[in-house]
Amino acid sequence: MGEYHVRRRVIQDGLKLMRRASLVEVVEAPDGIRFVSADDAPAFIKLMGTDYNLDLFARSKWVADQWREAGENFLDRLRASIERWTLEFREEGARSDV
Repeated sequence: MGEYHVRRRVIQDGLKLMRRASLVEVVEAPDGIRFVSADDAPAFIKLMGTDYNLDLFARSKWVADQWREAGENFLDRLRASIERWTLEFREEGARSDV
């Protein structure tokens, strides 16, 4: 669970950075707050046309689509996946130490 809190902090810091760079805006919604792309975001993303960034964009779109489909269940599924991956990485690390 500690890694979840570390990742949460990294996400918060990333959102703060993107707000300072005018890439995202905070919008109030009936269910809380949301972060949406700001006016400068599309131009910034166009500048980042590398293969890595194109792959990142595709993966980000996939996450957004999954969120729209699953709603609140998405966070539960994401947490379960992170916990499973953490265990798998630890097991792989333990095997490589032998």
